[in-house]
Amino acid sequence: MGTKVKTQAGPYDAPYAAGEGAESQFKTHYIEYSPRSAHLVLARNVERSVVDLRLATACSLAHQLGSVKCDCGTQLRMAQKQLAQTDNGAMMIYSLGEDHEGRGAGELNHVRAYVLQHRERIDTVTSYKGLGIDVDPRNYGQQVHIMRKFALHERKRKVRVLTNNPGKVLPLKEAGFNAEQLLLNAPITKFNYGQLLSRQTGLGHTFKDDLSSISVEGAIKLRTNGELDNVDYSVNPDIVGENGTRYGPFPLPYAIDGNDEGRIQELDTYYYIIDERMYFVLHRLGAPPTSSAEVETMSACLPGHVLGSTLCTCRTKLKKVMQGMDPNSPEKSPVLIFALGYYDRQANLKPDEVLAHVRGDADRRELRPDHPHAKIILEHMGVRDPQTFSE
Repeated sequence: MGTKVKTQAGPYDAPYAAGEGAESQFKTHYIEYSPRSAHLVLARNVERSVVDLRLATACSLAHQLGSVKCDCGTQLRMAQKQLAQTDNGAMMIYSLGEDHEGRGAGELNHVRAYVLQHRERIDTVTSYKGLGIDVDPRNYGQQVHIMRKFALHERKRKVRVLTNNPGKVLPLKEAGFNAEQLLLNAPITKFNYGQLLSRQTGLGHTFKDDLSSISVEGAIKLRTNGELDNVDYSVNPDIVGENGTRYGPFPLPYAIDGNDEGRIQELDTYYYIIDERMYFVLHRLGAPPTSSAEVETMSACLPGHVLGSTLCTCRTKLKKVMQGMDPNSPEKSPVLIFALGYYDRQANLKPDEVLAHVRGDADRRELRPDHPHAKIILEHMGVRDPQTFSE
């Protein structure tokens, strides 16, 4: 990945949720290097001698929709809270685009790996290898370039990297930064145990405990090597019309209250690609939507859905839709069509739309229920007379 900046936007001062009803101000920058690679940078007091840093790469299901199958979303929220409370300088570099999604696998391969993990009860490393995907090709060269722009490489300055992945620290040291690892241990649950164990044993991530020596009640038992001899690693999508495909459904657990201490609910998850545009579709587990199901359509808001900007209601709106899928809620259950809205047809990232809410401009592209792609998805799911979602 090159380090020549293509587009920049910001900085804009913006408030972000920092846990327990608190919020914290950060300067927000958007830095784009290519149609496949861009970074949202949150910074505060970065001129100080010690800077706490979080390097996060996109995991759409966890960061935008709240899946807790991995700890990506949990770690992001923990890091945000720590960065909001630190007396040191604070910076988060959130990397998005096809070169970063799913440890650099890209959106489609990330979803294919999820489907395979569910179908075969295998871990993330095994699924990537089975599909012929590099397990972690990230090199952090652009992140290093950004850190240099903020002068974090100057002598006598220390960078504390909030991570369980030593592979995020070594490139910084090799680039001349005085960097050290600061563990960020998310709670281990029955939902994420297999994923975290795989990261420890297969990727060398460090945790405070040896995960292979502990038992987590209710965790899905993964298949052992001897059971994988005849596994079919092909992942074939359904064909949707002339220009579309669908992967799924596969059940994933989500934090439907928007936080890890709230309700965790498994939801049926689909992934549609239509005319090169990408969509996640969610609805209540095991309950096919009715012909007249209520429908909500959304476009991804990176500052709102991912980082919790309080300048917009995007995260609150998403939470209300997700809560409507709880089995204990009224019988009607909405269908959510979620567009990865920071892409256009060729996956070009649009800075004016990525930072629309942060810069005080509410006018940005949103997916509408009458969009041709939404109509194709709903017809394919059997929703012939969609109704507007009511809170």
